[in-house]
Amino acid sequence: MSKEFVNIPLTQSEALVLLDMLARINETKNESLFEHDAERKILWRIETSLEKTVTETFSPNYNELLAKARQEINEAN
Repeated sequence: MSKEFVNIPLTQSEALVLLDMLARINETKNESLFEHDAERKILWRIETSLEKTVTETFSPNYNELLAKARQEINEAN
């Protein structure tokens, strides 16, 4: 397989919601979510990449920002 990177464009709101979801998935002990260990590893990599760019996770009003991002996404689609 190629080692070229794939860029996935996300809005800031999408990145915040995705990061929150990935953090919850990666914290679970439910091994049946994954067919192969590579799937868990790639989710860890995506989560780590998002953590470097999504600064809202350190905000004291994180839950409010997350709720707003979720609402924004729902209304856009």
